[in-house]
Amino acid sequence: MSQLTLFPEPGGADTQPGRKKSRREVFATMDNSKLLGHYLLSLPATQRPFSGKRVAVICRFLESGTGLNKKACREYISQNKCVLSTAQKELLLDFLYFYGISFGKVRKQTGKIVKPLEVLSEANKLKVSGFISWCEKQYDYSPSSIKIKSQNMKKFFRYFTEFNVDNCRSFISTQEAEGRSPKTLNVYMLTLKQYGDYIKKPVKLKKISVPTTLSVENVPTLTEYNNFIEWLKANGEMRFYWIVRALGQTGMRRSELEQIRFSDILQGEASPKCKGKKIRIIYFPKSLTREVREYLKTAGIEPDKKLIDCSRCGGEYSSRGLDQRLKSLAAKAGFPKEKAHCHAFRHFFAKQYLTRCKDVVQLSELLGHESVNTTRLYLLRSKEEQRREINRHINW
Repeated sequence: MSQLTLFPEPGGADTQPGRKKSRREVFATMDNSKLLGHYLLSLPATQRPFSGKRVAVICRFLESGTGLNKKACREYISQNKCVLSTAQKELLLDFLYFYGISFGKVRKQTGKIVKPLEVLSEANKLKVSGFISWCEKQYDYSPSSIKIKSQNMKKFFRYFTEFNVDNCRSFISTQEAEGRSPKTLNVYMLTLKQYGDYIKKPVKLKKISVPTTLSVENVPTLTEYNNFIEWLKANGEMRFYWIVRALGQTGMRRSELEQIRFSDILQGEASPKCKGKKIRIIYFPKSLTREVREYLKTAGIEPDKKLIDCSRCGGEYSSRGLDQRLKSLAAKAGFPKEKAHCHAFRHFFAKQYLTRCKDVVQLSELLGHESVNTTRLYLLRSKEEQRREINRHINW
């Protein structure tokens, strides 16, 4: 396969001997689609997935037929100053700079691309250990989150022996060049910021703007939920019947579920510790309370027993073990395996609540969200729901 040469070598058919075409001369022979394509490929990997507004601004400019020279571009910007916002103007200037027309716009370089060191020094291993001990005391992180932070800092010290802002930026640029996703880069930046707080050398790193999304495709429907709990009850899987019922009627997290006892449901509310070492109130509906009271009487189970205390060894299920058991039961019950995990039933509760009550603020309180913007994601519809709405409303 022949390689595409963006800038022809000197002595090509269209050039004078010993003269290489300028950037503007090369691009002048391209149509608008190729010109836009080359520009988008020049962007950092973290910016390419979120180029919708950028493409719209540039396409509007190219379709205007404005001459690609400094004078014509200046006139275009002046004539459209009421239409172009400051951000849109910046996007257009960046495109023109890539083309070779500069208005003082220079694309910022945040850091250098570096190669890893041969070994991780023992001194830096001790620094990472101290940081992890500090994190365990400072934050209420799960073991998996602590492990990730340890891996992130070890990776940083495999590139640098000294911690400072320039090295942090170069580390992020290097990881970006290696193809890390924007979300992964943000995790790296958070870890570096926390390490800076730990050693009392704060660093400021600009977080990458990533659209917050919620997968609404793998949320159980009401029919699927009802069929699943009926199957669990009919087949004597009462422990998981109560687990699924509690998750589906409260929207609690897995970490909160492991703190709940039958006595909490009988009282109608519980105050477990949730994310960030905070305490919040979880309310149980009266229908669930009545059903639990009748079950405890007939089964002879002590109210002080935990809902999740039901592994084969008599102890608590691990997070992975609980989801694996749910998937195993789901396969037997004909319930979609991809929806058989604790967080799916939290999503189910939120979607069902919004179906009956449109109060997003109240739902935010019930779910323990810090921001209502997070809760608003539950207003999104799945692809199947959108398809049904289109078929129902569009009849022209």
